Amino acid sequence: MVPQSKVNGDGMMSLGGQNNKYNAFFIDGSNNNDMLGTALSGTNSGQTGTPPISVEALEEIKVLQSPYDVQYSNFTGGSINAITRSGSNDFKSSAWYFFRNEQMAGRSPIQEERPGFPGVFERVKLSSFANQTAGIWASGPVKKINYFIFCCSKNKKNSSHNHFPFPNTGAIVIFNNFLHWQIHYRADISMGPVHSWT
Repeated sequence: MVPQSKVNGDGMMSLGGQNNKYNAFFIDGSNNNDMLGTALSGTNSGQTGTPPISVEALEEIKVLQSPYDVQYSNFTGGSINAITRSGSNDFKSSAWYFFRNEQMAGRSPIQEERPGFPGVFERVKLSSFANQTAGIWASGPVKKINYFIFCCSKNKKNSSHNHFPFPNTGAIVIFNNFLHWQIHYRADISMGPVHSWT
């Protein structure tokens, strides 16, 4: 939604035309950059294809593009600060489930030769796979006005077949299972009308 941003298919985000390695990612103000520089997205857990924190656990995302303010440093592209939800005096919760498999996907974008019919090409159906994501979050007071909690749990499971063709040997099929579990917990203590601790 930021007009100066560009995101490609690998999750690389460019802000203001800068390389994505020049961005800074924060969660509640804490540094969440990929310190080793191994993920294309530039964030921790980027190589696993999962976000560092569930979107359902976020209250707000603040984007600053190359600010020239002395309180910000160590980036020239943009700063992305994800602010997590917090509890309140009211109990709230939400649950979700997403499912997708080969029956919900289209055919292969690349035409392949039909077995037994030389010279006949067609777009084949994708191999069997299953993507499932389920989660739940809840928030509320432990003690009204003073102590609040928020907890979010997400489970993501991917199962797929990968075909690796080798000359004169046919294809080797490898079945991949990927399981990712995230738990986010936040506690807020209000010590008065002005002071609080998270």
